[in-house]
Amino acid sequence: MTSYAGNCGWPHGRVQPRIFFLTFILGAATAWAAFATPDRVPQRVLLGITGDPAHSQSVTWRTAAPVESPQAQIAPCAGAPAFGNAAVTVNARSAEYPTGSGVKAVHYEATFTNLDVGGRYAYRVGDGTTWSEWFQIRTAQDKDDPFRFIYLGDAQLELKSLWSRTVREAFRCAPEASFVLRAGDLIDNGFDDALWGGMARRLSGSLHKFGNVFYPAAFVAVPTSV
Repeated sequence: MTSYAGNCGWPHGRVQPRIFFLTFILGAATAWAAFATPDRVPQRVLLGITGDPAHSQSVTWRTAAPVESPQAQIAPCAGAPAFGNAAVTVNARSAEYPTGSGVKAVHYEATFTNLDVGGRYAYRVGDGTTWSEWFQIRTAQDKDDPFRFIYLGDAQLELKSLWSRTVREAFRCAPEASFVLRAGDLIDNGFDDALWGGMARRLSGSLHKFGNVFYPAAFVAVPTSV
């Protein structure tokens, strides 16, 4: 083992740089864990459609644990990475709900307003420290203008293994679709949080028409005669 002389050297040989490197990696991992705590990472980020999609957009998401300052940011799209410096921050509303699987989650909603007609924007959600990635949207026109959207029927089952193929093919055929309209039974059991998670990972910017499987049998009216 080689020894180094002088105050700037490693007095005990080359093993020291390795220890330093390992310490650096562990320190960086610890810092990242503090920066992005899993309980605070935004999940199921979904863009909603407002009554005036030419000038406003809404976004919802959830976290596993409450955050002190839920917020969303939006900025005009630009090619430079620093486009986020021009972002406008919107405070979010929050509410805690049981997921139906014995796990609680905190849900958030924020609405972006005063947007330009037909403008391209990027948005993200978080708490000021832990953020989602940036998502990109384009607002609607405020006059008659042709647009395309994707309609998806009663998926209900096998969302990951089979229905995902349909979604990918739909976006391949209509990559500029303005939104997605879903009808029928979105999942098989409205009280199964894992099924909702599978749906949320594949769609944002959606209008959902709920089916009868999302309500307890006691609340479903069954005709006694036809």
